[in-house]
Amino acid sequence: MPSRQDEALTQKIKQAAQLMEIKLIDHIILSSENYYSMADNGII
Repeated sequence: MPSRQDEALTQKIKQAAQLMEIKLIDHIILSSENYYSMADNGII
């Protein structure tokens, strides 16, 4: 699960990408056992 800091960073990256007309597709957090996709979970 993402932390609040992960979610805040994702939003900052998304805003910066929008300024440069870049579409942010996903932000993925990887661990040795699993992954978490912000796009799959509706955060992006």
